[in-house]
This record gives sequence, C-alpha cells and structure tokens, in this order.
Amino acid sequence: MVTTIDCDTVSQAFQRFHQETGGDVASAAMLTLGAILAGQNGAEKPTEEPGLEPELFTVPEAAKWLSISERALRDLVASDSIRYIRLGNGRGSIRFTRQNLQDYVDLSASPPPRPTCEKQRKYLKI
Repeated sequence: MVTTIDCDTVSQAFQRFHQETGGDVASAAMLTLGAILAGQNGAEKPTEEPGLEPELFTVPEAAKWLSISERALRDLVASDSIRYIRLGNGRGSIRFTRQNLQDYVDLSASPPPRPTCEKQRKYLKI
C-alpha cells in the first residue's frame, strides 16, 4: 500500500500537536504519526497503488464497483443472480472476482434498439 500525504498537512498537524504538548517534540511527532495513520487531520488515508485491484472483492467493495447498495448485492446473491465465492465453513464469507462482477454487468445489459422501418416510423409519427 502507498500512503499519499500532503507535506503542508503534516507540518500543520505537527505544529498543532507541538503547541498542545507544551513544546515536547517527541510527543508531537508521535501524535502526528498516529493522526496520519488514523487518517485524521486532513491527511489522506492510505490508498492502493494505481492499477492494482484486489483479486477478491468483499461485499462492500463489489457493491461500490457495481454502483449499487450492499443490500441490493446481497439480494442478488440470495437469488443466485450473480456468481460468488463462499470462503470458510458454514455461512463463510462472500467474495466476488472481477470476472463475476463483469459477467453480471454483461448479462444485465439491455439489447441494442431494433432499427425501425418506414411503416413503424409513420405509425409512431417520427
């Protein structure tokens, strides 16, 4: 994972913690590092490297990829409308591959519109 952090944000966070700790540099540094790791104080959260996607998507990740709600995705799983992988014993964890998600999108696509003939255009007044 790559962490992208704005230097000005780190500097501002350090200065604030430096003042709050009464000038203790070590404490201010530790608080700044903790805030960065927690994604607070405007510092960006760690992001994955560009071009790297997970091999298995969790339900929230897959729902985001499909631009639908988690509940809608769970309903698709329950109705066997989308392929998935169940990991573990018993109920296990549900995971999706990129191909599972793409296959669902491809199967859900509507067919292209049929061309209209002259008679249909006259009837439809086009």
